[in-house]
Amino acid sequence: VTMISISGSAPRESGARMVVAGNEVAGSIGGGNLEYQAIGKARELLEAGDDGSQHKSLVGLGPELNQCCGGAVALYYEVFSGGSPGWLDSVESALQSENSAVLASALDTDRSRKVCLNGGMVEGCDLPGQVKDKAREWLHTGNGQRPPRRVEIETSEGAWWLEQIRDSSRPVMLFGAGHV
Repeated sequence: VTMISISGSAPRESGARMVVAGNEVAGSIGGGNLEYQAIGKARELLEAGDDGSQHKSLVGLGPELNQCCGGAVALYYEVFSGGSPGWLDSVESALQSENSAVLASALDTDRSRKVCLNGGMVEGCDLPGQVKDKAREWLHTGNGQRPPRRVEIETSEGAWWLEQIRDSSRPVMLFGAGHV
């Protein structure tokens, strides 16, 4: 379950994610009734067993769930009941490499469609032009500029969710004691 967009006040940022299994949950989309309801829906989808299916759900936090946040969120559910999907190997490889990568996910389909892009793959893939342009921009951003970590793009072919998997910048590490 991924929180792909927020409007107004929400318990977590866009991109917050949790993995829901039959009797386990890893990660969080912010707790409270939102998370409780999302876990329930995710388990219903798992029980249905439609491997590779995906669903987008718009939720009002105040009126629908009685949460004090009062905003609204879009949740993106992906069902993987038959093991790891093939694109996950590409993501793992990107995380282990020193190269930048972007994960592009089609949102307006019933079936999961994801492509993990690196510099050489953008030109040869069958994706909408705006998705390719944004991926190319993220992969080739220079001069110390950092692109956003994730974004939703509306195209004439539907909505896409782009996530930066790995960037080529160096991490900042802060060490200390007390309230750091």
